[in-house]
Amino acid sequence: MNLNLFDTYLKKDISISLDHTIKMYSCGPTVYSYLHIGNVVAVLMPELIANTIKYSGGEVNWVLNVTDLGHLTDDGDNGEDKMEKGARKDSKTAKEVAEFYYSDFKVQLDRLNIDYPTGFNNPLASDYIYEQMYIALHLLKNKRAYIDEDGIYYDSSVNMDIDRSYLPKSNGSSEYTDRDIVNATKDPEDFALWKFVSESSLQKYRFEDFSLLRDLECPSEIKSLWGCPGWHTECVAMIGAVLGIGKNYKPNDFSFDQFKGKNIIDIHTGGEDHIEIHHKNEILQSLSLGFKLSKYWVHNRHLKVDNQKMSKSVGNSFNVEGDASKTGFDSIVGKGFNPLAFRLLFLEHSYQEQINFTWDKLAQSENRLFSIYKLAACIESLNSVEISTELQDIENKINPRYFVHNESEISNESNPVVEFNDELESKFETILLNQLNTREALELFQKILTDTVTNITKGEIDQKTVNSLFRIDSTIFKLNIFQPISQINHNLLLNRQEAKNNKNYQLSDEIRDELIANGYVVDDYKWGSGLWKKR
Repeated sequence: MNLNLFDTYLKKDISISLDHTIKMYSCGPTVYSYLHIGNVVAVLMPELIANTIKYSGGEVNWVLNVTDLGHLTDDGDNGEDKMEKGARKDSKTAKEVAEFYYSDFKVQLDRLNIDYPTGFNNPLASDYIYEQMYIALHLLKNKRAYIDEDGIYYDSSVNMDIDRSYLPKSNGSSEYTDRDIVNATKDPEDFALWKFVSESSLQKYRFEDFSLLRDLECPSEIKSLWGCPGWHTECVAMIGAVLGIGKNYKPNDFSFDQFKGKNIIDIHTGGEDHIEIHHKNEILQSLSLGFKLSKYWVHNRHLKVDNQKMSKSVGNSFNVEGDASKTGFDSIVGKGFNPLAFRLLFLEHSYQEQINFTWDKLAQSENRLFSIYKLAACIESLNSVEISTELQDIENKINPRYFVHNESEISNESNPVVEFNDELESKFETILLNQLNTREALELFQKILTDTVTNITKGEIDQKTVNSLFRIDSTIFKLNIFQPISQINHNLLLNRQEAKNNKNYQLSDEIRDELIANGYVVDDYKWGSGLWKKR
């Protein structure tokens, strides 16, 4: 079984066999200020890749890093350090700044049901200082880097033995940052591996403080100088440690010798602004170290707003949720939208497409989301009549809430096997494995959901199909289509149905008003009622 994607550097479709655990690394956020929905898209795309692999029966080891170091205010190697600037602005330490803004970003991800890596698979760049020093000194020792007055730089002139024909040349600008890249090094293609900083810097490290570096023969003139890693070394270091060596990793094990001539990972992802500089520089230094960092490189297109680049200075940057007086952003939730409408908007596009965000377009996606919720609530409405069926949280970790189990019928069946519509599952799998085609998968889902509702009106239900619909939502779409209903509200629904059956319409209306007050939309059918929430 293969996953087909588009490789940005090869400029062609590639096919990745899922016969082994896929190692995937994603460039995560730089956490020096509040982040916006454009940053969220860079996590949504690899999450979709990871979930597609798992849905198709494969295994994936996904790492998402956090940049809490360096990263200058231009994309070259000059300018004011972003973390330094953010820390001084907030009167906090750099670590406090990083923790605060990353915590806020995780709130954004959680509101979109994004299942992002945690723990060892969510590394901080500041936890891998030794490894980044190792890379700089290793290239310096092998004369593939040089010492300049302000740092250690990768030397493109002595690395001409590396095939860079498939890599773009730096053109000195970036469409999405409006930053001019000024490089004071020997060659425009050179880049910083290590930058010297003043003793007053909030983030500063010295080679002489790391005893493990002794074997690399650190030049005496820089041993005691304070410095900080160049942006492009962090991902190489963390990929080698976290995905290369793995969970038993210890700093004294750090070496690229075992990867000579090999690819450490299968897929490297990130936003398209990384193509020309950041990821290209990762590739170059990796090849200079004697290995290939990643077999394939997949980038998501940037999110535009009203056909313009997103920019805080322009005032068209938004986040998922937050206090605008603090963040400086209007938010999706603050505008009264269900945040999952944004997730649906993303799923309605290809990762290779330029998504143009507008509030009108978000409203269209939300209306579609509500239409799907309404259809799913019809299936849920079977709760209000005594039709018994069951799904258990077994192999696929499914935990549906839309059917109530008749306990008297399961006393001898404590561990039933979940069954799915294999033909439908195969269709979804084929669609998703072909360039993550969620647009087509959504269309199929909505059609099958509509057909299922039509069949219910005829007194028929295919439980295997319902199970499959639940699995595709809980695994891929993650739109909360089959909404959880608390026992209290479910009991109200049953009581209302009983009141209607007894023609006690006053009580029925009173219960309906109570359900509405609890935030539900109530849909009535000839056999019962369904509940769903807009927010």
